[in-house]
Amino acid sequence: MTEHQGEHGQAPRGFDRAPPPPEWREANPNAVTTGRWARDWRHVSAAVNEMSFTGPFEVDRTFATDRLIVILDEAGDRLHGRTSARPAGPVPEAPHRLYYMPAGAPLWTFARNLESLRFLSLQFAREDLQALGEDVSALPDTPRMGFFDRPLLVLARLFEAECRALTSSEPLLGDNLALRLLALLSKAGPEPKADAARGGLTDRQIHLVREYIESRLGEAVDLVDLAGIVGLSPSHFHRAFRVSMGAPPHRWLTERRIQRAQELMLNRKNSLADIAAETGFADQPHFTRVFSRAVGASPGAWRRTVVE
Repeated sequence: MTEHQGEHGQAPRGFDRAPPPPEWREANPNAVTTGRWARDWRHVSAAVNEMSFTGPFEVDRTFATDRLIVILDEAGDRLHGRTSARPAGPVPEAPHRLYYMPAGAPLWTFARNLESLRFLSLQFAREDLQALGEDVSALPDTPRMGFFDRPLLVLARLFEAECRALTSSEPLLGDNLALRLLALLSKAGPEPKADAARGGLTDRQIHLVREYIESRLGEAVDLVDLAGIVGLSPSHFHRAFRVSMGAPPHRWLTERRIQRAQELMLNRKNSLADIAAETGFADQPHFTRVFSRAVGASPGAWRRTVVE
């Protein structure tokens, strides 16, 4: 397993940096941690975890500190998260889903056919953020499950880069990242009420649209065709898709194409030009531009980091 850890001062209160306990590993023999990169600052701690799976798995945990989990990459199935093993209803699926858990809130995650997963875990104690002179009262007091927030995703990429960096970063950078995290989470607010999801697609419609997109990742996908699959007008479909999936159709499709490209890049025999064609990009330069903007590294650099 690849592991890198760096520390800057005292880790936040209650930060759980230890490997999974024996009882967790015994309950999840199908889950293997293949890589871990962690870095501690005075007010926030970050860890990037890579895992592979040989079968179904589930975890039920409660954390001592506030935690934000960001799904960075998935292959195969999708990881599902709930606040209990008996969810009241479906959680909209979004690219790079985020899960925010206040201290003491239980998180139940499960997957049936997940092959690999890379996620970022950010931990902090509200008392530590208050030490920066900031008001933490605007932080959500209830969990937010499976939502998408692009500014938070961009910030997560910065934390990931710092975790993977071989050189130390200044404590001031950690303070700045912690302040930015507080500001963005305060805007995220509490979990939307069930009524806010009205106007979205049904589970059946989501299944049909995803099935259509998955079978045509290498082809041009038209909004009119997608809307026709579920019997809606293009404008109605566009609004409903965004409500259910957390992103407009074009952005969601691009995210899925990038995920598929990352899966293909794990095999070094696949050239970047062939991968670009297979995942629906106009050519390799187009693929490189879109991939770099979304991931924060070029396809070649990403492949060298993950495969070599």
